[in-house]
Amino acid sequence: MRTWEPSAEFEFRLLGELFRYNRGRGRAVRREDLASLLDRPTMRGLRKARENLVAKRFPIGVNERGYFYCVTQDDFRASQAYTLKKIRGFLRQMRRERWAWEAERERMAQGREGEQMELICVQIPVMAAGGGP
Repeated sequence: MRTWEPSAEFEFRLLGELFRYNRGRGRAVRREDLASLLDRPTMRGLRKARENLVAKRFPIGVNERGYFYCVTQDDFRASQAYTLKKIRGFLRQMRRERWAWEAERERMAQGREGEQMELICVQIPVMAAGGGP
């Protein structure tokens, strides 16, 4: 499956928009607003264009408010802090997945595979009927 690659023209428009109107983290623009401005509705395409611009050494930052052009060291640090926060969230999820898998392997080794699903299948109708766990 081939993924969409943003054109150089699209990247240039994104860079121009951020450089002209969104310099500094205080002027970050929401991804949704930026995508509609640039006639690209997909967030994936926008993220890919940002990645490409950063790879070309343009300081495009990101935070919870959106994208911006970094103009100060603080802008850069804020973008890095946001990225680290996202990475830590992914790492927590990976640990939870590993723990869940190890618990299932242990159940399988004891001949109790699927036991957790049986509990869930029993609890769902009870909870739907207004009962609680």
